Amino acid sequence: MSYIKLDRDLLYSYCFANPNHLKIWIWLLIKANFKNSFIPINLGKGYKTIEVKRGQLIYGRNKAEDELGLNGSLIDRTLKEFENLGQIKREVSSHYSVITICNYDSYQSKSDELEQAMNNQCATNEQPMNNTCTTNEQHVNIYKEELEEKESKEEREVSSAISLKNSNLFRKPKVPSLEEVQMNFISCGGNKEMAEAFFNKHSAVDWFMKGSPITNYKTLIPNFIKIYNENESKSKSNKTRQQTTNESIEYIQAKGAELYAKLYGSNNEG
Repeated sequence: MSYIKLDRDLLYSYCFANPNHLKIWIWLLIKANFKNSFIPINLGKGYKTIEVKRGQLIYGRNKAEDELGLNGSLIDRTLKEFENLGQIKREVSSHYSVITICNYDSYQSKSDELEQAMNNQCATNEQPMNNTCTTNEQHVNIYKEELEEKESKEEREVSSAISLKNSNLFRKPKVPSLEEVQMNFISCGGNKEMAEAFFNKHSAVDWFMKGSPITNYKTLIPNFIKIYNENESKSKSNKTRQQTTNESIEYIQAKGAELYAKLYGSNNEG
């Protein structure tokens, strides 16, 4: 029987807020290698053996759709969000993709190391008796090594847990209502039209900016109003120039017609 570990802080993460994101994230943790291995890949013209390291997995869109029961486009968009948040890295080739889970050891510690160490210390029943770990001195040494390893491992896990809690994975954006945004825009000299444009822009990306959650959107309002006004001024200026150009063309056409009438009239009189 094999298993993965889930930290309780997952309850407060960005992933947990979306059922599909949570499903895909746990699927990645389950599919990832717990130790380095070599896997043959069918390239159509033969097989290629590649190394898949601990915390990595081979990703195929069709297989992911079958196993997750989700649309492939949704899966790809979610993986892109995970990549922007720094949760995963992707290496894409024409035949396959390799996904690496960042900080994999923060999620899954090597709990089998102690058992492997004990197996290496003690010989099998087939080995000579003089190679077995039977003396009191050997048992004391093994106990000391296990204790030191356990203390070191606990220190690493505490350090990893602190780093993980401070990462974007467990931070959530503060999402305001449209009415709240409109009120703050008006207090900063803006209007409801600007507020609605601001709200729609950030709602489209789940209130994230450059991979980080927006926790205080009010600091973005003054610059947004400035850029919005600049774009409005440019738009009005372009319309004014176009109107002036049209009026100039009409004036030239009128003067040309007037001159033509004068010339044509003088020729008839002659």
